[in-house]
Amino acid sequence: NKQYYPMLWEQAGFSRCNRYFSYQIGKLSSEDSDEKLEKVLQWCVRKGFTFSSLKRKDFDTCLKQVYELMNRTYSRFIGFKPITCEQFCTMFSSLKYIVDFDMIKIARKNGKLCAFCICIPNYGNITLGKFTLSKAFRFLKIKNNADEYVVLYLGADDGCCGIGSALVHYLEKSFYIKQCTSIAALIKEDGLSNEYYKSKHIKKYTYALYSRVIEE
Repeated sequence: NKQYYPMLWEQAGFSRCNRYFSYQIGKLSSEDSDEKLEKVLQWCVRKGFTFSSLKRKDFDTCLKQVYELMNRTYSRFIGFKPITCEQFCTMFSSLKYIVDFDMIKIARKNGKLCAFCICIPNYGNITLGKFTLSKAFRFLKIKNNADEYVVLYLGADDGCCGIGSALVHYLEKSFYIKQCTSIAALIKEDGLSNEYYKSKHIKKYTYALYSRVIEE
C-alpha cells in the first residue's frame, strides 16, 4: 500500500488497534541452532509431550481436534467469528491436497492435541487464472520439492507452557534438513515469535489493523 494510506484511514475516523509483521527467513545452517529453544523442546519432551509430523491417514481426525484447539486459543483475537466444526472441516478439508504432510507439525500429551503448526509450499500466484496442464506440472513440482514454505497457522493450548516455542523449533529442524526458506506471516507486534532467528530475516513486511466505533 502507499505510504499515505494510514493517513486516509485516520482522517476517516479509524484508529490503529494492532500492528503485525511478516518475515521471509533465509535458509538455516547448523550454526543457527537456538540453544534456548532446544532446551525448551527437550524440557517439553521430559514433561511427556510428543512431537511429530501429521500422517495423511490422520488428517480428518486431527482437523476436528485443530478446530477445538483453535476455538480455545483464537477466540480472544480481534475479528474472531465462531463457526461450527462441520463448517470448519468443509473449509479446510481441501488442505490435504496441497500440503506437504511432513511440514504439518503436532504436539500431543497423553493423546491430546496441545499444539499444531501448518505450513504449505509457497505456490505464489500459480492458482490464479485458468488452471492449465502446465500449471498442474508446476504445482506438483513445487508440492514435492518446495524451495519455500509459508507458515499459515500456529496454535498452542494456553495451559501448556512453552509448547508453542518448542513446536516452532521442531518445525525449524525440518527447514534446516530441507534447506528451504520460509515465510512467517502476520505475527503480532508484541509476539515472541518476532525474535526467532532474527539474524536470518531477509525481508520484513508491516501490516496494520484499523478500527472505528460506529454509533447507532
